[in-house]
Amino acid sequence: MRRFRLADQVIEETAPNLQDLLADAYRRKLRPLCLCQEPCPAMYIAQVGDQYIVKRMPLSGGGHDPSCSSYEPPDELSGLGLLIGGAIQVDSETGMA
Repeated sequence: MRRFRLADQVIEETAPNLQDLLADAYRRKLRPLCLCQEPCPAMYIAQVGDQYIVKRMPLSGGGHDPSCSSYEPPDELSGLGLLIGGAIQVDSETGMA
């Protein structure tokens, strides 16, 4: 379960009033911090329909603790590094992928 710091409050993602807190923070343009480790990685709040979701900043997955659900291993450790730029190749003669 993730915990966040929003301004001067620490909240858990299972808090019953989470949506109200996130809606208020979204309106005030506050950026939550993930408390999975120090220094606390910055997050952002996305509005999807009438729901508010805390998401990790782009390319920041490696800055989270491996036990955090926002963690993403570096490309070179996940195997993705081998595929980037070469997973799909187009034959220049036929145009087939």
